[in-house]
Amino acid sequence: MKSRIMFLLCLALIVFPIHSFAKEKTSNQEWHQISDLSDSIFQNVDDHQYEAALKDLNVFNKDWSNYSDTVLGVSEDKDYVIETTMNNLMDILDKEVSAKEKRQKAIEFRLAIDALASNQNPLWKGLKSQLLTPLKKMDSAVKQGNDTEFQTGLNQFLDVYEMIYPAMLIDVNQHELNSVNNEVNEITNDRMTLLQNKSAAHHLDQIYSDLDRLFSSSQGIFQKQLYAVIFIIGGITIITLLYVSWRKYKGQVRHEGN
Repeated sequence: MKSRIMFLLCLALIVFPIHSFAKEKTSNQEWHQISDLSDSIFQNVDDHQYEAALKDLNVFNKDWSNYSDTVLGVSEDKDYVIETTMNNLMDILDKEVSAKEKRQKAIEFRLAIDALASNQNPLWKGLKSQLLTPLKKMDSAVKQGNDTEFQTGLNQFLDVYEMIYPAMLIDVNQHELNSVNNEVNEITNDRMTLLQNKSAAHHLDQIYSDLDRLFSSSQGIFQKQLYAVIFIIGGITIITLLYVSWRKYKGQVRHEGN
């Protein structure tokens, strides 16, 4: 029994980590390919080269279908986020919409891919200032009763929030994100009457605080895998210690009986 438990412990310490990170190594080339392709798509959209962007996007769609589940091991919910941002971009590239809208959809797509591929410092975190600064302007506008400045600040805030939202869906705690998203939807729906609400400033301060926390709480794929390894190793270690203690106790009882 003891040798069996020690075997399981060794298996957790050696085989499981190697298996997890070996899979990550085998998919490393594909992640680079996917990430580089998404960056090329964004660059083409940014340069108004929409035909080239659409061509790259079709290649991406094919590669993603081949790699996402088997090689890259992307979960169903995250795959849905990527598919949605990809389709949203594909739908407008050949349509008569503004260059700004096309660029925003390209950024959404690029940030979502990066959030999935990056273990540290995802690109969406670099937009923290662009997201939170309009919130400060909105708060100041509420206190001054300046509706024009509030509406301008809200539009700026929503432009950035919508761009990073898919990336946050991939990268942060969903319960916390849902809470923030409900708050954002509330101020958006009440935008025409919010200045009349005495608690408006407090509401904006709460959104600012919650978003600031989200920028500090996201976890990369590597961290999540590491926590899983620690959990399994910890569990087996506890079982081993309990077994050793039980054997020691049985030995003492047997000795006293003799």
